[in-house]
Amino acid sequence: MLRVAEVFILKRKEIQNWALELVKCKEHLTPEGLQKIWAIKASLNNGLSGELKASFPDTIGVTRPEVVYQEIKDPHWLAGFTSGDGCFRICVFKDNTKTGFTVSLKFKITQHSRDIQLIKTLCLYLGCGRFYLDSKRESSEFIVTRFSDISDKVIPFFDKYGIQGVKALDYADFKKVGEMMKVKVQLTEAGLEEILKIKEGKKNNIRRIALGPAPTANLDYNKGDSNPQFGKAGAKGAALNYKHSPEQKALWSLTRSTPIFVYDAITLTFNYIIYGYERLAGLLGVHVNTARRLAKSSSVYAEKYILTLENVSRERLEAIKANAKRKSTAKRVVHVYNKQKSVLLKTFSSVNEFMKFSKLSGSVTKQLCESESLWLDEYFISYDLIPGADNSLASVGEFRPKLRERTTSIPVYTYSADGTTFIKRYSSLRECVKDLEGNRNFNTKTLMLRIEHKELYHGLRVSYAPLFEHSI
Repeated sequence: MLRVAEVFILKRKEIQNWALELVKCKEHLTPEGLQKIWAIKASLNNGLSGELKASFPDTIGVTRPEVVYQEIKDPHWLAGFTSGDGCFRICVFKDNTKTGFTVSLKFKITQHSRDIQLIKTLCLYLGCGRFYLDSKRESSEFIVTRFSDISDKVIPFFDKYGIQGVKALDYADFKKVGEMMKVKVQLTEAGLEEILKIKEGKKNNIRRIALGPAPTANLDYNKGDSNPQFGKAGAKGAALNYKHSPEQKALWSLTRSTPIFVYDAITLTFNYIIYGYERLAGLLGVHVNTARRLAKSSSVYAEKYILTLENVSRERLEAIKANAKRKSTAKRVVHVYNKQKSVLLKTFSSVNEFMKFSKLSGSVTKQLCESESLWLDEYFISYDLIPGADNSLASVGEFRPKLRERTTSIPVYTYSADGTTFIKRYSSLRECVKDLEGNRNFNTKTLMLRIEHKELYHGLRVSYAPLFEHSI
Protein backbone atom coordinates (compact mmCIF):
# COMPACT_ATOMS: atom_id res chain seq x y z
CA MET A 1 0.00 0.00 0.00
CA LEU A 2 1.53 3.35 -1.06
CA ARG A 3 1.45 6.12 1.52
CA VAL A 4 -0.03 9.49 0.52
CA ALA A 5 3.39 11.14 0.21
CA GLU A 6 4.54 8.34 -2.10
CA VAL A 7 1.47 8.90 -4.28
CA PHE A 8 2.41 12.59 -4.62
CA ILE A 9 5.92 11.71 -5.73
CA LEU A 10 4.73 9.02 -8.13
CA LYS A 11 2.25 11.28 -9.91
CA ARG A 12 4.77 14.09 -10.23
CA LYS A 13 7.40 11.70 -11.59
CA GLU A 14 4.95 10.47 -14.23
CA ILE A 15 4.76 14.01 -15.62
CA GLN A 16 8.54 14.52 -15.40
CA ASN A 17 9.21 11.17 -17.12
CA TRP A 18 6.87 12.19 -19.92
CA ALA A 19 8.99 15.31 -20.57
CA LEU A 20 12.16 13.21 -20.37
CA GLU A 21 10.88 10.83 -23.02
CA LEU A 22 10.19 13.76 -25.35
CA VAL A 23 13.79 14.94 -24.97
CA LYS A 24 15.17 11.42 -25.53
CA CYS A 25 13.21 11.17 -28.78
CA LYS A 26 14.62 14.56 -29.92
CA GLU A 27 11.12 16.00 -30.10
CA HIS A 28 12.28 19.09 -28.22
CA LEU A 29 14.17 20.09 -31.38
CA THR A 30 10.88 20.64 -33.22
CA PRO A 31 8.38 23.45 -32.57
CA GLU A 32 5.61 20.91 -31.89
CA GLY A 33 7.71 18.94 -29.38
CA LEU A 34 8.87 22.10 -27.64
CA GLN A 35 5.25 23.19 -27.29
CA LYS A 36 4.46 19.84 -25.60
CA ILE A 37 7.27 20.42 -23.07
CA TRP A 38 5.99 23.93 -22.26
CA ALA A 39 2.52 22.47 -21.73
CA ILE A 40 4.01 20.01 -19.20
CA LYS A 41 5.94 22.80 -17.43
CA ALA A 42 2.79 24.95 -17.28
CA SER A 43 1.04 22.23 -15.26
CA LEU A 44 3.76 22.11 -12.55
CA ASN A 45 3.64 24.18 -9.36
CA ASN A 46 5.36 27.37 -10.53
CA GLY A 47 4.07 27.19 -14.09
CA LEU A 48 5.61 29.26 -16.89
CA SER A 49 7.60 32.42 -16.23
CA GLY A 50 6.33 35.74 -17.57
CA GLU A 51 8.89 35.64 -20.38
CA LEU A 52 7.82 32.15 -21.50
CA LYS A 53 4.13 33.11 -21.35
CA ALA A 54 4.85 36.06 -23.64
CA SER A 55 6.85 33.87 -26.05
CA PHE A 56 4.32 30.99 -26.06
CA PRO A 57 0.92 32.62 -25.44
CA ASP A 58 -1.10 29.64 -26.72
CA THR A 59 0.33 27.17 -24.20
CA ILE A 60 -2.29 25.22 -22.25
CA GLY A 61 -1.07 23.07 -19.36
CA VAL A 62 -1.63 19.33 -19.57
CA THR A 63 -4.09 17.77 -17.16
CA ARG A 64 -2.24 16.48 -14.12
CA PRO A 65 -3.14 12.98 -12.94
CA GLU A 66 -5.65 13.33 -10.14
CA VAL A 67 -4.61 12.07 -6.72
CA VAL A 68 -7.58 10.56 -4.92
CA TYR A 69 -7.13 10.83 -1.17
CA GLN A 70 -8.61 8.22 1.03
CA GLU A 71 -7.83 7.80 4.69
CA ILE A 72 -4.42 8.49 6.24
CA LYS A 73 -3.23 5.08 7.40
CA ASP A 74 0.12 6.05 8.97
CA PRO A 75 0.21 8.66 11.79
CA HIS A 76 3.98 9.00 11.34
CA TRP A 77 3.33 10.37 7.84
CA LEU A 78 1.12 13.12 9.29
CA ALA A 79 3.75 13.96 11.92
CA GLY A 80 6.44 14.23 9.23
CA PHE A 81 4.12 16.19 6.93
CA THR A 82 3.46 18.67 9.78
CA SER A 83 7.20 18.96 10.49
CA GLY A 84 7.58 20.32 6.96
CA ASP A 85 4.35 22.23 6.25
CA GLY A 86 2.68 22.70 9.65
CA CYS A 87 2.53 25.88 11.72
CA PHE A 88 2.16 26.20 15.51
CA ARG A 89 1.14 29.78 16.33
CA ILE A 90 0.77 31.64 19.62
CA CYS A 91 -1.68 34.54 19.08
CA VAL A 92 -2.04 37.55 21.41
CA PHE A 93 -4.75 40.12 20.67
CA LYS A 94 -5.87 43.32 22.39
CA ASP A 95 -9.19 42.81 24.13
CA ASN A 96 -11.41 44.24 26.88
CA THR A 97 -10.08 41.97 29.62
CA LYS A 98 -8.32 42.61 32.92
CA THR A 99 -4.92 42.34 31.28
CA GLY A 100 -6.04 44.04 28.07
CA PHE A 101 -5.12 41.03 25.94
CA THR A 102 -6.52 37.65 24.86
CA VAL A 103 -4.28 34.62 24.21
CA SER A 104 -5.15 31.84 21.76
CA LEU A 105 -3.41 28.97 19.97
CA LYS A 106 -3.66 28.06 16.29
CA PHE A 107 -2.49 24.91 14.50
CA LYS A 108 -2.44 25.29 10.72
CA ILE A 109 -1.38 23.40 7.57
CA THR A 110 -1.45 25.24 4.22
CA GLN A 111 -1.42 23.59 0.78
CA HIS A 112 -2.23 24.44 -2.84
CA SER A 113 -5.94 24.76 -3.61
CA ARG A 114 -5.84 21.61 -5.76
CA ASP A 115 -5.02 19.63 -2.58
CA ILE A 116 -8.28 20.60 -0.87
CA GLN A 117 -9.24 16.93 -0.62
CA LEU A 118 -6.15 16.27 1.52
CA ILE A 119 -7.11 19.20 3.77
CA LYS A 120 -10.59 17.71 4.21
CA THR A 121 -9.01 14.34 5.03
CA LEU A 122 -7.01 15.97 7.86
CA CYS A 123 -10.26 17.20 9.44
CA LEU A 124 -11.66 13.68 9.39
CA TYR A 125 -8.46 12.03 10.61
CA LEU A 126 -7.89 14.28 13.64
CA GLY A 127 -11.59 14.73 14.31
CA CYS A 128 -11.32 18.49 14.68
CA GLY A 129 -10.59 21.72 12.85
CA ARG A 130 -12.03 23.24 9.71
CA PHE A 131 -10.84 23.90 6.17
CA TYR A 132 -10.76 27.03 4.02
CA LEU A 133 -10.34 27.44 0.26
CA ASP A 134 -8.91 30.73 -1.01
CA SER A 135 -9.41 30.79 -4.77
CA LYS A 136 -7.61 34.12 -5.21
CA ARG A 137 -4.40 32.89 -3.57
CA GLU A 138 -4.95 29.34 -4.86
CA SER A 139 -4.46 27.93 -1.38
CA SER A 140 -6.33 25.70 1.04
CA GLU A 141 -5.87 25.60 4.81
CA PHE A 142 -6.58 23.21 7.64
CA ILE A 143 -6.97 25.20 10.89
CA VAL A 144 -7.60 24.24 14.51
CA THR A 145 -8.28 27.10 16.95
CA ARG A 146 -10.70 25.63 19.51
CA PHE A 147 -8.64 25.21 22.68
CA SER A 148 -10.35 21.97 23.74
CA ASP A 149 -9.44 20.39 20.37
CA ILE A 150 -5.83 21.58 20.64
CA SER A 151 -5.51 20.39 24.24
CA ASP A 152 -7.29 17.04 23.85
CA LYS A 153 -6.44 16.02 20.26
CA VAL A 154 -3.61 17.98 18.61
CA ILE A 155 -1.07 18.07 21.47
CA PRO A 156 -1.58 14.41 22.53
CA PHE A 157 -1.16 13.31 18.90
CA PHE A 158 2.18 15.09 18.39
CA ASP A 159 3.38 14.13 21.88
CA LYS A 160 2.96 10.52 20.80
CA TYR A 161 4.41 10.68 17.28
CA GLY A 162 6.83 13.62 17.60
CA ILE A 163 7.81 16.65 15.52
CA GLN A 164 11.13 16.54 13.65
CA GLY A 165 13.84 19.19 13.19
CA VAL A 166 13.80 22.82 14.30
CA LYS A 167 9.99 22.93 14.31
CA ALA A 168 10.18 20.86 17.50
CA LEU A 169 11.18 24.14 19.19
CA ASP A 170 8.00 25.84 17.94
CA TYR A 171 5.93 22.89 19.13
CA ALA A 172 7.63 22.99 22.55
CA ASP A 173 6.60 26.66 22.96
CA PHE A 174 3.11 25.90 21.62
CA LYS A 175 2.67 23.05 24.11
CA LYS A 176 4.06 25.06 27.03
CA VAL A 177 1.60 27.91 26.45
CA GLY A 178 -1.20 25.33 26.10
CA GLU A 179 -0.36 23.90 29.53
CA MET A 180 -0.32 27.43 30.99
CA MET A 181 -3.74 28.20 29.47
CA LYS A 182 -5.21 25.07 31.06
CA VAL A 183 -4.78 26.68 34.48
CA LYS A 184 -5.83 30.16 33.26
CA VAL A 185 -2.35 31.65 33.72
CA GLN A 186 -2.93 34.02 30.77
CA LEU A 187 -5.57 35.89 32.82
CA THR A 188 -2.92 37.29 35.18
CA GLU A 189 -0.38 40.04 34.45
CA ALA A 190 2.58 37.81 35.35
CA GLY A 191 1.26 34.92 33.26
CA LEU A 192 0.63 37.15 30.24
CA GLU A 193 4.15 38.58 30.52
CA GLU A 194 5.61 35.05 30.53
CA ILE A 195 3.59 34.10 27.43
CA LEU A 196 4.70 37.27 25.64
CA LYS A 197 8.34 36.35 26.40
CA ILE A 198 7.82 32.90 24.87
CA LYS A 199 6.14 34.43 21.82
CA GLU A 200 8.90 37.04 21.40
CA GLY A 201 11.64 34.40 21.63
CA LYS A 202 9.82 32.31 19.02
CA LYS A 203 9.31 35.33 16.74
CA ASN A 204 12.93 36.54 16.86
CA ASN A 205 14.43 33.04 16.73
CA ILE A 206 16.61 33.84 19.75
CA ARG A 207 16.96 30.20 20.85
CA ARG A 208 18.44 29.10 17.52
CA ILE A 209 20.65 32.16 17.10
CA ALA A 210 22.26 31.40 20.46
CA LEU A 211 23.52 27.89 19.76
CA GLY A 212 22.71 27.14 16.13
CA PRO A 213 19.93 25.02 14.62
CA ALA A 214 18.49 22.03 16.40
CA PRO A 215 19.46 18.67 14.86
CA THR A 216 17.04 16.23 13.29
CA ALA A 217 17.16 13.18 15.55
CA ASN A 218 16.02 9.71 14.56
CA LEU A 219 12.33 8.93 14.96
CA ASP A 220 12.60 6.65 18.01
CA TYR A 221 14.74 9.15 19.89
CA ASN A 222 12.50 12.11 19.04
CA LYS A 223 9.10 10.78 20.18
CA GLY A 224 6.95 12.60 22.73
CA ASP A 225 8.40 13.07 26.20
CA SER A 226 11.63 11.31 25.21
CA ASN A 227 12.47 14.30 23.01
CA PRO A 228 14.73 16.45 25.24
CA GLN A 229 13.77 19.57 23.27
CA PHE A 230 10.21 19.46 24.65
CA GLY A 231 9.70 21.72 27.65
CA LYS A 232 13.19 23.20 27.42
CA ALA A 233 13.50 26.98 27.55
CA GLY A 234 16.18 29.30 26.24
CA ALA A 235 19.60 27.94 25.40
CA LYS A 236 18.82 24.41 26.61
CA GLY A 237 16.07 24.09 24.02
CA ALA A 238 18.38 24.90 21.14
CA ALA A 239 20.77 21.97 21.04
CA LEU A 240 19.22 18.78 22.43
CA ASN A 241 20.61 19.47 25.91
CA TYR A 242 24.11 20.24 24.57
CA LYS A 243 24.47 16.97 22.64
CA HIS A 244 26.38 18.62 19.78
CA SER A 245 30.04 17.70 19.67
CA PRO A 246 32.67 20.43 19.18
CA GLU A 247 33.61 18.78 15.87
CA GLN A 248 30.00 18.96 14.67
CA LYS A 249 29.70 22.62 15.68
CA ALA A 250 32.95 23.44 13.86
CA LEU A 251 31.71 21.61 10.75
CA TRP A 252 28.41 23.53 10.75
CA SER A 253 30.31 26.78 11.19
CA LEU A 254 32.48 26.04 8.15
CA THR A 255 29.59 24.97 5.91
CA ARG A 256 27.67 28.16 6.70
CA SER A 257 30.67 30.49 6.29
CA THR A 258 31.59 32.72 3.36
CA PRO A 259 34.92 31.80 1.68
CA ILE A 260 37.36 34.74 1.44
CA PHE A 261 40.37 34.52 -0.88
CA VAL A 262 43.56 35.99 0.62
CA TYR A 263 46.40 37.09 -1.70
CA ASP A 264 49.87 38.48 -0.99
CA ALA A 265 49.74 42.21 -1.79
CA ILE A 266 53.46 42.31 -2.65
CA THR A 267 53.95 39.23 -4.87
CA LEU A 268 50.28 39.10 -6.03
CA THR A 269 50.19 35.35 -5.35
CA PHE A 270 47.43 33.30 -3.75
CA ASN A 271 47.95 32.52 -0.04
CA TYR A 272 44.90 30.64 1.27
CA ILE A 273 41.13 30.69 1.77
CA ILE A 274 39.59 31.76 5.09
CA TYR A 275 36.02 30.67 5.84
CA GLY A 276 33.89 33.30 7.58
CA TYR A 277 34.24 36.99 8.42
CA GLU A 278 34.91 36.27 12.09
CA ARG A 279 37.96 34.16 11.23
CA LEU A 280 39.14 36.92 8.89
CA ALA A 281 38.66 39.46 11.69
CA GLY A 282 40.83 37.30 13.93
CA LEU A 283 43.58 37.16 11.29
CA LEU A 284 43.58 40.93 10.69
CA GLY A 285 42.90 41.93 14.31
CA VAL A 286 39.90 44.08 13.40
CA HIS A 287 36.18 44.13 14.13
CA VAL A 288 34.05 41.65 12.17
CA ASN A 289 32.19 44.50 10.42
CA THR A 290 35.51 45.92 9.20
CA ALA A 291 36.54 42.46 7.95
CA ARG A 292 33.22 42.09 6.09
CA ARG A 293 33.60 45.51 4.45
CA LEU A 294 37.19 44.80 3.36
CA ALA A 295 36.29 41.44 1.79
CA LYS A 296 33.18 42.69 -0.01
CA SER A 297 35.01 45.69 -1.48
CA SER A 298 38.03 43.67 -2.71
CA SER A 299 40.48 45.77 -0.70
CA VAL A 300 44.18 45.92 0.17
CA TYR A 301 44.74 45.72 3.93
CA ALA A 302 47.89 47.02 5.64
CA GLU A 303 49.71 46.82 2.29
CA LYS A 304 50.05 43.11 3.07
CA TYR A 305 46.85 41.33 2.00
CA ILE A 306 44.44 41.59 -0.91
CA LEU A 307 41.01 40.23 0.04
CA THR A 308 38.31 39.11 -2.41
CA LEU A 309 35.18 36.93 -2.37
CA GLU A 310 36.19 35.10 -5.55
CA ASN A 311 39.25 33.75 -7.32
CA VAL A 312 40.64 36.60 -9.47
CA SER A 313 43.33 36.90 -12.14
CA ARG A 314 46.71 38.57 -11.70
CA GLU A 315 45.52 41.48 -13.88
CA ARG A 316 42.61 42.04 -11.50
CA LEU A 317 44.96 41.93 -8.50
CA GLU A 318 47.20 44.54 -10.14
CA ALA A 319 44.17 46.77 -10.70
CA ILE A 320 43.03 46.42 -7.06
CA LYS A 321 46.53 47.26 -5.82
CA ALA A 322 46.85 50.25 -8.16
CA ASN A 323 43.52 51.70 -7.01
CA ALA A 324 44.18 51.15 -3.29
CA LYS A 325 44.34 54.29 -1.19
CA ARG A 326 47.29 54.51 1.13
CA LYS A 327 46.19 54.85 4.73
CA SER A 328 47.95 57.66 6.52
CA THR A 329 49.98 56.50 9.51
CA ALA A 330 50.62 60.03 10.83
CA LYS A 331 49.37 60.49 14.40
CA ARG A 332 47.30 63.61 14.79
CA VAL A 333 47.42 65.34 18.16
CA VAL A 334 44.11 66.38 19.73
CA HIS A 335 43.93 69.51 21.90
CA VAL A 336 41.08 70.28 24.31
CA TYR A 337 40.32 73.93 25.19
CA ASN A 338 37.72 75.61 27.33
CA LYS A 339 34.56 77.00 25.72
CA GLN A 340 36.17 80.44 25.21
CA LYS A 341 39.25 78.89 23.46
CA SER A 342 41.49 80.78 25.88
CA VAL A 343 43.04 77.98 27.99
CA LEU A 344 44.44 74.61 26.88
CA LEU A 345 43.10 71.95 29.28
CA LYS A 346 44.49 68.70 27.88
CA THR A 347 46.54 67.34 24.97
CA PHE A 348 46.06 63.81 23.67
CA SER A 349 48.99 62.33 21.72
CA SER A 350 46.71 60.73 19.11
CA VAL A 351 43.12 60.56 17.89
CA ASN A 352 42.84 56.99 19.19
CA GLU A 353 43.87 58.09 22.67
CA PHE A 354 41.17 60.77 22.67
CA MET A 355 38.56 58.30 21.33
CA LYS A 356 39.32 55.83 24.13
CA PHE A 357 39.05 58.59 26.72
CA SER A 358 35.88 60.21 25.37
CA LYS A 359 34.25 57.01 24.01
CA LEU A 360 33.43 58.86 20.80
CA SER A 361 33.64 57.37 17.30
CA GLY A 362 36.24 58.43 14.77
CA SER A 363 33.70 60.28 12.60
CA VAL A 364 32.35 62.29 15.57
CA THR A 365 35.89 63.14 16.69
CA LYS A 366 36.76 64.35 13.20
CA GLN A 367 33.62 66.50 13.05
CA LEU A 368 34.45 68.12 16.41
CA CYS A 369 38.05 68.85 15.41
CA GLU A 370 37.07 70.38 12.06
CA SER A 371 34.11 72.49 13.19
CA GLU A 372 33.06 75.00 15.84
CA SER A 373 30.93 72.39 17.66
CA LEU A 374 31.57 71.93 21.37
CA TRP A 375 32.18 68.60 23.09
CA LEU A 376 29.85 68.07 26.07
CA ASP A 377 28.72 71.70 25.48
CA GLU A 378 31.83 72.84 27.41
CA TYR A 379 35.01 72.04 25.46
CA PHE A 380 36.47 73.09 22.11
CA ILE A 381 38.45 70.39 20.27
CA SER A 382 41.20 71.10 17.74
CA TYR A 383 44.01 69.35 15.88
CA ASP A 384 46.18 72.47 16.17
CA LEU A 385 47.25 74.81 18.97
CA ILE A 386 45.35 78.10 19.05
CA PRO A 387 47.68 81.13 18.78
CA GLY A 388 47.18 83.62 21.60
CA ALA A 389 45.68 81.08 24.01
CA ASP A 390 47.37 79.86 27.20
CA ASN A 391 48.94 76.64 25.89
CA SER A 392 51.32 76.08 28.81
CA LEU A 393 49.11 73.67 30.87
CA ALA A 394 50.91 75.14 33.90
CA SER A 395 47.85 76.36 35.80
CA VAL A 396 45.59 73.45 34.81
CA GLY A 397 44.88 70.59 37.18
CA GLU A 398 43.78 67.06 36.33
CA PHE A 399 41.37 67.03 33.39
CA ARG A 400 38.20 65.24 34.56
CA PRO A 401 35.17 66.07 32.41
CA LYS A 402 31.74 64.68 33.27
CA LEU A 403 31.40 62.02 30.61
CA ARG A 404 27.86 61.03 29.69
CA GLU A 405 26.88 57.43 30.27
CA ARG A 406 25.65 55.58 27.20
CA THR A 407 21.93 55.02 27.68
CA THR A 408 22.05 51.80 25.66
CA SER A 409 24.61 50.15 27.95
CA ILE A 410 23.29 47.60 30.46
CA PRO A 411 25.64 46.79 33.36
CA VAL A 412 26.36 43.13 34.12
CA TYR A 413 27.31 41.84 37.59
CA THR A 414 29.21 38.58 37.98
CA TYR A 415 29.28 36.37 41.07
CA SER A 416 30.56 32.98 42.11
CA ALA A 417 28.47 29.98 41.06
CA ASP A 418 26.62 29.91 44.38
CA GLY A 419 25.90 33.66 44.16
CA THR A 420 27.55 34.53 47.48
CA THR A 421 30.77 36.22 46.29
CA PHE A 422 30.87 39.33 44.07
CA ILE A 423 33.48 39.07 41.28
CA LYS A 424 33.25 42.05 38.92
CA ARG A 425 30.92 44.66 37.40
CA TYR A 426 30.96 45.20 33.63
CA SER A 427 29.56 48.39 32.11
CA SER A 428 27.87 46.53 29.23
CA LEU A 429 27.01 43.11 27.81
CA ARG A 430 29.69 43.57 25.14
CA GLU A 431 32.40 44.29 27.72
CA CYS A 432 31.45 41.17 29.71
CA VAL A 433 31.48 38.95 26.60
CA LYS A 434 34.79 40.39 25.40
CA ASP A 435 36.45 39.73 28.78
CA LEU A 436 35.08 36.21 29.40
CA GLU A 437 35.10 34.93 25.81
CA GLY A 438 38.32 36.67 24.80
CA ASN A 439 36.66 37.72 21.51
CA ARG A 440 34.86 41.03 20.99
CA ASN A 441 32.98 39.60 17.98
CA PHE A 442 31.18 36.96 20.08
CA ASN A 443 27.38 37.25 20.07
CA THR A 444 25.89 38.74 23.25
CA LYS A 445 22.57 36.86 22.89
CA THR A 446 24.00 33.78 24.61
CA LEU A 447 24.88 35.90 27.66
CA MET A 448 21.38 37.46 27.59
CA LEU A 449 19.81 33.99 27.64
CA ARG A 450 21.98 32.87 30.56
CA ILE A 451 20.93 35.96 32.55
CA GLU A 452 17.24 35.54 31.68
CA HIS A 453 17.15 31.85 32.65
CA LYS A 454 19.53 32.26 35.63
CA GLU A 455 22.09 29.86 34.18
CA LEU A 456 25.86 29.95 34.74
CA TYR A 457 28.05 31.70 32.17
CA HIS A 458 31.65 30.48 32.13
CA GLY A 459 31.04 29.09 35.61
CA LEU A 460 29.81 32.44 36.95
CA ARG A 461 26.39 33.67 38.09
CA VAL A 462 25.46 36.69 35.93
CA SER A 463 22.82 39.34 36.61
CA TYR A 464 21.66 42.77 35.43
CA ALA A 465 21.27 43.94 39.05
CA PRO A 466 23.32 43.35 42.25
CA LEU A 467 22.25 40.21 44.12
CA PHE A 468 23.09 41.90 47.44
CA GLU A 469 24.66 45.10 48.75
CA HIS A 470 28.40 45.27 48.10
CA SER A 471 31.07 47.70 46.99
CA ILE A 472 31.95 47.90 43.30
